[in-house]
Amino acid sequence: MMQLAEITRAEVLDAGQRLLGEGKKVNGWSLRRAIGDRGKPELLMAEWEQARSEGLAESAGPAEGTAIVLPPGIAEAMEQARLELVARFDGLLFSLVRSSEESLKARYKDDFDRLAAERAQMAEDLASASASIEATEARLAEALAETAALRAQLAVQASEAEAQIIALEAQARQFGAAAVAAQQARATAEAGTVAAQREVELMWEHVARLEAALAAAISEMEAQRTRAGGELAQARAELATATGRATAAEAASAEARAVATEANEEMLRRAQEKRPGQHGGARRA
Repeated sequence: MMQLAEITRAEVLDAGQRLLGEGKKVNGWSLRRAIGDRGKPELLMAEWEQARSEGLAESAGPAEGTAIVLPPGIAEAMEQARLELVARFDGLLFSLVRSSEESLKARYKDDFDRLAAERAQMAEDLASASASIEATEARLAEALAETAALRAQLAVQASEAEAQIIALEAQARQFGAAAVAAQQARATAEAGTVAAQREVELMWEHVARLEAALAAAISEMEAQRTRAGGELAQARAELATATGRATAAEAASAEARAVATEANEEMLRRAQEKRPGQHGGARRA
């Protein structure tokens, strides 16, 4: 990178005049190109603007090594007017930057507050869905436990009925000495067996109805669980989207603050360069 001491104000003025004469726009990069790809564009542009503010860039100006001597009153008036214009421009620029920064802060604050509210609502919906699923699973476990207990009870009753049938048959065999008595006892036992078997059949029919009702209840609970799972997945997706938007809003706010800070630093730098006594025939570029 070339040093500013190697680039004189005359070179900057000459490059700017050539660009204007060719009908081209004068900016930092066009000045750097016209000078031979030397210097920093922002400093070259600052030098050109400094020359324009002093009225040196509107004409070819005197040859290097000569200077225009103005009457003291006119020179002081021109310097005072220049300082007032610079102060007014800096004030307007500061006001514009402050207004832009406040506008951006207000805008992104509203977006961030809205996204935070949406995130809270989604978290609440997610908690409700989770509670609903847990309640459904609890009811399903309770129904399964009741079914298991009923089956165990019916198994015990069936075992007791079979034991009674076996006992009756044993008693009938023990009293086989008397045929009539044995036959009557056997008929009685068979009648009791038929009644017991019928009772067992009725019990199993009742169990079948209970199992059918339980299957329907389980199916309904599974459907509710599936729907709740879908709602839960949707709520999680919406929560992820809201989090991304909030992150983007925070990044945009940080970028806006960085832009405002850079603009403030640039204005302070220009103001320092334009103070009386700090502009000369050669600058760093």
